[in-house]
Amino acid sequence: MTDVIEDLHPTQPEAVYLLGRIAKANTMHEVFSLEGDFLAFMWRLETDEGVSSLDIDNLRVVFKMASEKRVHELVSLKGGSRRYE
Repeated sequence: MTDVIEDLHPTQPEAVYLLGRIAKANTMHEVFSLEGDFLAFMWRLETDEGVSSLDIDNLRVVFKMASEKRVHELVSLKGGSRRYE
């Protein structure tokens, strides 16, 4: 079990935090505004952390899917309304 903990990347808590913020966003505007935080996080990974390009691309997919899922949930909660707040 300790091997798994030691294999965690130091930025994993930040990634989990950002995903949590997306999941708890109350408006589509909030989801879209979190893209800036995500892009800053990704840029830091690309320039400072030495994370592989494949891992960065995979993270992009995860964040994109989480954002799209939350937007879909918010639209569904409004009864299909496409109004952006």
